[in-house]
Amino acid sequence: MRVHVWGTLLPICLLSFGCAHDAKTTWTDVAKKCAVSDINGNNLLFFGPSNALGPGSVWREASKDEGGFRVRRDSNQYPDRKTWFQEGRTFDCEATKTSKFTGDAAVGFTSGLSILSADAKADFSKAKEVSVKTNKMRWDQLFEGNFEDAVSRMQKTDPAYQDLLTPGRLVLYRALMIDGFEARLVFDSNVGSELSGKYKPNTTGYLNSSEFGAKFSFKWENQENLIISTPSGSSIYIAGELVPFTSMGTFSAPPPGDGMPHKEVLRIPENPPIGIDR
Repeated sequence: MRVHVWGTLLPICLLSFGCAHDAKTTWTDVAKKCAVSDINGNNLLFFGPSNALGPGSVWREASKDEGGFRVRRDSNQYPDRKTWFQEGRTFDCEATKTSKFTGDAAVGFTSGLSILSADAKADFSKAKEVSVKTNKMRWDQLFEGNFEDAVSRMQKTDPAYQDLLTPGRLVLYRALMIDGFEARLVFDSNVGSELSGKYKPNTTGYLNSSEFGAKFSFKWENQENLIISTPSGSSIYIAGELVPFTSMGTFSAPPPGDGMPHKEVLRIPENPPIGIDR
C-alpha cells in the first residue's frame, strides 16, 4: 500500500482549527520523554516522518503567494556521505511512558504524521485518541566544510549539482532522528472497520510518498486500534534546520550579531505549508 500525493501543497494544520495543537507542539511533548529540550525554538521545520529527508537534503522557500517550503532533493544525491554526515548524541526515551493526545491535539499530531497526503490526513483525523512512544531520539548533522568539498568534486553537468547551486536553495543542516516509533490510533469501531480495508493489517507501506516519506508497519487490534510503527531497524526524521547554500558552493555566512559563528540558520514561520517540487 502506498498513500501519496505528488506536488501537492498541504498545510500542517489543515485539519486543526487555529493550529492550537500542531505537529511542533505535539512532538515537543513526545520529546520530553527523551530529555530532548531544544526542539521548541523558531529554527526548526517540522516536515513529518521521512526516511530520506535527513542532513544534506535540499529545499527551497516558496514564493510569498504560495508560502512555506518545497523539497527538491534527498541527501543521497550528494557524494561521499560518510565524510560529511555525523550522528549526534542519542537520547534514550522512557519506554514505559507514552504521550496521549485527544481532540485537537490528536488531530494536530496525525496531521503532522501525514503532511503530504490528503487521504491519510483525512483518515487519521477520525481518531478519538492517539498514543505515541519512541525508543530513541538523536540529532544528526553534516560537517559544513566536508559537505562543501564533496559538492565541489561533483560533475558540473550533474543536475543535482546545478540544482544545489541555483540561487535560493536551502540545505537541511541538522535533523532530528527517531528510532523505535509507535503510534496507536483509537477509532470508533465503524470507522476502524472502514479503514482496516485501506490500511491492511500486518503489512508495510509508505505514508506521504515512497520517495520522501516514511515506511511504516500497520497492525489492527479489534477493528478499533490501528498501530503504526517503524519496521525493525528503520528510523525516521521529523524536523530539521535549514541553512542557505550559495551559488558559490558554500553555506551562507550569518549576519553580524546573529550569534551563529558558522552558519545562518533560517527562521521558520509558524505552521508553514510543505510541498514537493516535481
